Amino acid sequence: MLYFLEWVGIPFLPGTLPTDRLGHNPAATVADYAHHPGTIAFVAGWFSVVLLGRIVFVAGLRTALSDTGHEHALADVALVVMAVSVTIEVLAYGLVAAGAWLEQAHASANSVVALDSAGSITDKLIFGPIGVSVVTASLAMLLSRLFPRWLTWLGLIGGVLLTAAGIIASSAQGAAGTWHNVGSVLGGVPVFAVWIWMIATSIILWRATPRTDAAPIA
Repeated sequence: MLYFLEWVGIPFLPGTLPTDRLGHNPAATVADYAHHPGTIAFVAGWFSVVLLGRIVFVAGLRTALSDTGHEHALADVALVVMAVSVTIEVLAYGLVAAGAWLEQAHASANSVVALDSAGSITDKLIFGPIGVSVVTASLAMLLSRLFPRWLTWLGLIGGVLLTAAGIIASSAQGAAGTWHNVGSVLGGVPVFAVWIWMIATSIILWRATPRTDAAPIA
């Protein structure tokens, strides 16, 4: 899947960017951005392409439902909302790339920290739209009765939890103690559930695709 090619670019990021420090320890944040801004910007550009795979995935699911006579408005909503999530994520890493270039240009530490903080919060806002997209797509799958029930329920549960993460993650990121821990868990465990849902659904759709033999050459 195109989407999972993001893991090709992730190893090229120096550490974890954005840093999620939200202004704390600015010296450390600036130091994290003092690494090959061209590479960081390249990775941001890479993400702007491969993350479109999430939209392609939902579009494929929507088409499959429509082709089998199970077209549903929920699938349309899932496609639109997934596009919103990709837009937010691309913007988040655009802010990271801008911070790296500013650090190289010896801009003020406050500028770099501000972009890092903006990127961090923007990155957390990705979860909500992805969660809503997964929930609506899973509901459409459930209503179609074409997919295993365990798979549709996995999507529903993972999507609901990810939606909750999108609602609270931004406030939990700057908090401490239990609230911060809750936000971290919701932003982690449900993601794996959604990945399994996407991979399993993709396999089912691929296996169900009619095979056409090549026409003989005259």
